[in-house]
Amino acid sequence: MPAMAIMRSVLLGGALLLSLATLPACRTLTAGNGVLTGSLNYPSGVPAGSMATIELVRIETGMAPTLITRTSVAASPVSPTPFVLNYDPTVINPQITHALRAMIAAPGGAAMYATAGDVPITFEGVPIALDLYGATGGSSTSPGGTTSTPRR
Repeated sequence: MPAMAIMRSVLLGGALLLSLATLPACRTLTAGNGVLTGSLNYPSGVPAGSMATIELVRIETGMAPTLITRTSVAASPVSPTPFVLNYDPTVINPQITHALRAMIAAPGGAAMYATAGDVPITFEGVPIALDLYGATGGSSTSPGGTTSTPRR
């Protein structure tokens, strides 16, 4: 092969590699690694002995949310309360919406704080901050914002 043809092949091959390297990465939806971590944000003043419950649910159009798993942790009197939620990744369909919901109950079982609803999530491995609001119809607000989103 003449030297010019070799040089052209090398240049074209290099240009192709360079153009592939500059393409935006395709995002692959995954079921995650079986562990969700995060924190619950709420106004301080939770009594000692209060429990926080975090649930992972599947949301499908036209159907009630399906519980996948739940965990309970002791709620800290001072916000935030960290949590770890283990789940079976084989039951996760990345094409379907999944969400978290959380509630803090006083020692007697009365609901004190809860998420405003089901909070959609992704399984990207980033900690998730859930904001909880007064569950008694009060006007309590959560520190750190009005929405619950994955922390980046």
